[in-house]
Amino acid sequence: MTPPAPAPSPPLASPWPWGWGLAAWMLGLALVQHLAVLPEAQAWGGAGLVALGLGLVGARSGRGRSVGLGGAVLGLFCLGVAWASAQAQWRLDQRLDPAWEGRDLVMEAEVDGLPTALPGWGGASGWRLPLRSTGWAHDAHGDAQVPVPRGVSLTWSEGRDRWQAPRAGERWRLVVRLKRVHLPQNPGLPDTELWLLERGVRAQGSVRTGERLVEAPWHDLHALRERLRDAIYGQVAEPRHRAVLAGLVLGDQAGLPAADWALLRDAGVVHLFAISGLHITGFAWLMGWAVRGLWRRWPQWGLQWPAPSAARWLGLLAAWGYALLAGWGVPAQRTVGLLAVLALLASMGRLWPWPLALLLAGAVVGAADPWALVQPGFWLSFVAVAVLMNGGSLPGESGPRWRQAVHELVRTQAWITFGLLPLSLLFFGQVSLVGLVSNLVAVPLVSLALVPLALVGVALPWAWHGAGWLIDALWALMQAMVGWPGAVWAPAQAPNAVAALAVVGTAVALWRLPRAWRLAGLLSWVPLLCWSPARPPPGAFRLLVLDVGQGSAVWLQTARHDLLLDAGPGWGAAGQDAGARWVLPVLRAQGVSRLDALVVSHADSDHSGGALSVARGLPVGAVVGSLPPGHPLAARARPCQAGERWDWDGVQLRWLHPLPGAEGADNAISCVLHVRDAAGRAALLPADLPAAQERALVARSPAGSLRAELLLAPHHGSATSSSPEWLAAVAPQWALAQSGYRNRHGHPALSVQQRYHAAGVPLLTSAECGAYEWRSASGAPSAEGCWRLQRRRYWHTPEGAPPAQDASIGPDAPPTEP
Repeated sequence: MTPPAPAPSPPLASPWPWGWGLAAWMLGLALVQHLAVLPEAQAWGGAGLVALGLGLVGARSGRGRSVGLGGAVLGLFCLGVAWASAQAQWRLDQRLDPAWEGRDLVMEAEVDGLPTALPGWGGASGWRLPLRSTGWAHDAHGDAQVPVPRGVSLTWSEGRDRWQAPRAGERWRLVVRLKRVHLPQNPGLPDTELWLLERGVRAQGSVRTGERLVEAPWHDLHALRERLRDAIYGQVAEPRHRAVLAGLVLGDQAGLPAADWALLRDAGVVHLFAISGLHITGFAWLMGWAVRGLWRRWPQWGLQWPAPSAARWLGLLAAWGYALLAGWGVPAQRTVGLLAVLALLASMGRLWPWPLALLLAGAVVGAADPWALVQPGFWLSFVAVAVLMNGGSLPGESGPRWRQAVHELVRTQAWITFGLLPLSLLFFGQVSLVGLVSNLVAVPLVSLALVPLALVGVALPWAWHGAGWLIDALWALMQAMVGWPGAVWAPAQAPNAVAALAVVGTAVALWRLPRAWRLAGLLSWVPLLCWSPARPPPGAFRLLVLDVGQGSAVWLQTARHDLLLDAGPGWGAAGQDAGARWVLPVLRAQGVSRLDALVVSHADSDHSGGALSVARGLPVGAVVGSLPPGHPLAARARPCQAGERWDWDGVQLRWLHPLPGAEGADNAISCVLHVRDAAGRAALLPADLPAAQERALVARSPAGSLRAELLLAPHHGSATSSSPEWLAAVAPQWALAQSGYRNRHGHPALSVQQRYHAAGVPLLTSAECGAYEWRSASGAPSAEGCWRLQRRRYWHTPEGAPPAQDASIGPDAPPTEP
């Protein structure tokens, strides 16, 4: 008698098929974040359910196992697209009607986080307030009800009726002016609009007046966090010490100045001074270690609750508590979610391979936060965990235990440093070559000493003073290491495909594969190491008009030379300016390692505010500009003078203004630069030249000498510039006004817009365009040069808006996230 054939095993009995489904789900979530228009969630959801149903039918049949698995994978991919689209649409629906931008509205809201001090921004001290509104406001001058977003970021500047800023957890009635989220967009830089979307902030603005309605209840988490911050600031006098302690305990990263963040970044230890996955995981491990010690001391406890399970879940509880104390930010949520999934798998006895366990954790985190899958912190955290899980421990180590511990620490840090190299280049554009050494000292010192001391200080404030000694020692060490030659490698930003190849090759090199395969993985770095951006050919130039809000910064490149004309506005001390925030990162991402000339057209802060940061961040050959004696760069600067001309690689450059010895207001002596390539295509960059000086320049210039295909609108499109005589003499094909979204000056003025329209000249603004690029070798300029058009995403504000009297004190920006 023939024995019956064994029943076919379900295709999902093994955990590995789950990996394909989880990866497909995450791919669907991530894909949506790269689209200019949101897909239809219902259509994709329906297709996903159909495909998933067919896959399950195929799996049950036992004969279409591959078809069933494929259907399940396709179904989960479609469901991922549908889920991310639905989440995004729900978030986008919380938008402000453009008709109510810049108008006085009365709204009630609760301070939903720690207010952030903005000393000196916009010329006045103030606070940035994260608010959770009721969802409705009303017109301050009428009875109309206005829907407003739940998440709002406001600036509170000191002034009449604004002497006491709101505190965390309080409820206020505020008269505000709001605008939609609209922030500068430049190539090679993170998208801050996405960062705010992930956190639910859908409107920004400023406070006109306010009235406290309800004080914060004693149990409010945010109020508790602010009281702790007050305690730190009251007990610790040194600004750096209290800023670091507030960052490690509360996740408040705003107190550390830009220069200190630059030092941490160059030393490769930024992740240690923010609430990161490393600290939360380390705290969970310390709690688990303490629980195991207690269970060994009282073995009878293990009869009620086994030590491994107790350590696992009490450690997770500790991690959750630390994350709450730190504000329950998105990075903290991701870390706790990862730990919870891993703890659940272990408690269920699911001995899944570690790649599948990480995939499951990533899928859960992505379901809660689809935008996490395109954020640096997500990938850095998960890749670091993957490197550790893949590396394991070396068997057969001999010698004293301290030597084994040191060897394991060095090996682990080396693996993590190498594993994160391509991601660091992809996300941050630089790698700290001293990071391996600095982390060997900083990781145990911060994780095992500084963080515990900072947390102990919550109950015993004297511990904060001991932490201050460690902070000073760490800073001295990092300053010495960053001073080493070649401490930081900041190559040009390679295309995503080249960076992705290096990521895959690094994974192959670290995987436990035959040596030949691992060496082949290392070869994937060759394109990344050899890649450099193409420079203009001889006789041509590249012009990049950066988006720096209400200000000016223009980068000019020829075959072998680089010039920066202006460096954007400043909001406070050096480092709190557009030069450090946007200009320097853009130049480095484009492979600029030296400026042949830094030009400051005139001393107005919206043109000169970032110049000092640029001069400190890059070697500069010559400083040129109309600078007053008190300017920090005045001693190095030589004036720009009309009549001076020079040739760079076949490109003719001329100063047209001011005349030698000219005097007057800042705008009247603006440096005016004319650039013409070998084919005769030209750009004219007149800074803030007023109409009277425009007419004088036209009068003294030979006919046709001012003609240019691209004109940077004088004075950001102010009504005091762009005279009819000027437009007739220049005869541009395109014009661009560097003006901020809904700026307080009303640039470009309506009369100027009408003047350009009457002359048949399209006028773009940096608010609607983002950064603008023109390569003269490619032909005439066009709207295709707009960065917002090239990199359109669904969350970007659809269009520019008419200027309005509205302004915030400085731009919203993400803190340094590990």
